[in-house]
Amino acid sequence: MERAFFLDSFEMQYPDGSTLGPWSFSLDTGRTGALCGPSGSGKTSLLYGLASLDPGGFGPAKVSGRRGVTAPVDLLFEKPFLQILGPLVKDELSAAEAGSWLPPHARRREREWLLEAFCLDSLWDRPVRELSEGERQKLALACLFLRSPALLLLDQPASSLDRGGQKALKAAIERITRRGAATLIADPDWKRFTPSEAERFSLFPKASNLPREVSVDRLFEGSGSRERGCGDRILEFEGLEIRRGGRTVLREGSGRISRGEIIALVGDNGSGKTSLVLTIAGLLKPANGRLTKSSSGVRRFRRPRPALMLQESLWHLSGKPVKRELAWAGRGARRQGGIQPAALSSLLDLEGLLETPGLLLSRGEMQRVTLAMALVRNAPLVCLDEPLRFLWDQERRTIGRIFQAVRDWGLSLLIASPVEEVLPWADQVWRLTRGRMEICRTTYASDNSATQSSSGPSGAP
Repeated sequence: MERAFFLDSFEMQYPDGSTLGPWSFSLDTGRTGALCGPSGSGKTSLLYGLASLDPGGFGPAKVSGRRGVTAPVDLLFEKPFLQILGPLVKDELSAAEAGSWLPPHARRREREWLLEAFCLDSLWDRPVRELSEGERQKLALACLFLRSPALLLLDQPASSLDRGGQKALKAAIERITRRGAATLIADPDWKRFTPSEAERFSLFPKASNLPREVSVDRLFEGSGSRERGCGDRILEFEGLEIRRGGRTVLREGSGRISRGEIIALVGDNGSGKTSLVLTIAGLLKPANGRLTKSSSGVRRFRRPRPALMLQESLWHLSGKPVKRELAWAGRGARRQGGIQPAALSSLLDLEGLLETPGLLLSRGEMQRVTLAMALVRNAPLVCLDEPLRFLWDQERRTIGRIFQAVRDWGLSLLIASPVEEVLPWADQVWRLTRGRMEICRTTYASDNSATQSSSGPSGAP
């Protein structure tokens, strides 16, 4: 069988002295492969090397060893908005169709299939700037599969996708490999959307160095609020209406957040999760409704306003070394007690990155840094928009234990996610569907049983 690519002692050396590799493996045509390794192990750099590109920020790389790649090759960036250039969804798909390597008679049929599979047909005339992050991810993937190269390099293709998007991604991979193309994927959730016979390429034999246990005593300084204050109302909203991009994304939403609980905000791509997070954090003004904050639930905090981790880590980083980013985010926290930056850095395995500018880190490392920046603000409510993107299983498990420790200490977390991976820690689940909000109370946090204690339409729990 013909090989789609091969690497023989392939190594990349950067001007700062860092070296990645050497790697030696190959992938045959019509096959799917998955790059496995913790964040920072070189998955993105390897994909860029196969595409004959240099990852931004590192400077030109000096390569050694042998590399052979089948042409044509196409790459999905880990930041898909960088490769979407058309003003409208239809403009981007039309450009991809015009540049497709498929026979002319098959292009339109493939476009119609991709539109339906990724639920883009209803977005045909929508401006790209009005799409959610997950919808942009679907658009970038649809364009890539429509171009149909011989080798597809997919960097974090499912990072923002809901369950339906992951199902469509799996079907698209199977469809293109049947035509003889090869697909190489770097994504922590690769098992969810790759064929069962996909080949696994381990870049590093060791797992992540993140510790297995989280010590609450190590993470916090000062007396916690487990004994008093938990259950006090922090924030409440009623009849909330949110409009973005000329459309209503939430109607008549009502809910309540109390101290010492975790709320999982789930829903499909484009359902309004980010809009609700931004509204609660005070960055987006609702069109109608009432949103009130309680002074009783936040009186002991130096910073009563919610802390926020945006979906895009780059928006939080200034280019300074990580230790300065964390110092800026956590200023004042030591004087009042709470989460300690040094302990959190150790638990999130950031100690070896403290002197590195945040913009030069891998996406998984950026994710851990910006999560730490949000937590060390020691705010009564921390709003996290998809905090587990780009992270691998062991990293997610450790962060889950940190979340539970933070809740037990008395802080509250609002965690938005397109999939229900945060449910094992949630006291409430807010599910958004077609502009409506459903609230469920759960017993996940205490016994991990998936038992739902109450549910109903939008309304205060």
